Amino acid sequence: ALQMLGLGSIRGRIIAGFSLLMLLLVAVSAVAFLRVQSNESHLDNLDDVSAAAIALERMQVELALQTEALQGYLASQDVRFVTAFRDSLTRVQGDIEEARAGLQASGDSDQLVALDGIAQTVGQISIQGEGLFLLATTGDPEQASVVGSQVESDVEETGRASWRERA
Repeated sequence: ALQMLGLGSIRGRIIAGFSLLMLLLVAVSAVAFLRVQSNESHLDNLDDVSAAAIALERMQVELALQTEALQGYLASQDVRFVTAFRDSLTRVQGDIEEARAGLQASGDSDQLVALDGIAQTVGQISIQGEGLFLLATTGDPEQASVVGSQVESDVEETGRASWRERA
């Protein structure tokens, strides 16, 4: 029976053993390649989620800066605080778009819905902040203080919401 397969000689056995090893090597290589592809897919997803988390962290810092800018403006009426608020708001909007891109790439629709809610609140904060600045410059400090407190509260709540959504 060994003679029919060509394994009767030492040379035939060496060739058969080498062929078997080569088949085994090809099979192991194929499995390794498939696992690498799978791991790359998981890493890409992790990169997308990480980018979104980093953007949300930056947004948290910017929201704290907005609160400080509002408080500074109410205390001093210094226009530099208005500029700081607006610049921070622009950065927050960029962070929201970056987080949205990461979440869309990862396919996390629940987090996208939550992010859309945060984006809507940030839009409201922008409108309220501009209203506050207008009230303060037209000379109604009491009304400006009331609006300022509401805007600060909204900014702080949005910051807390962004952290809750990440958890």
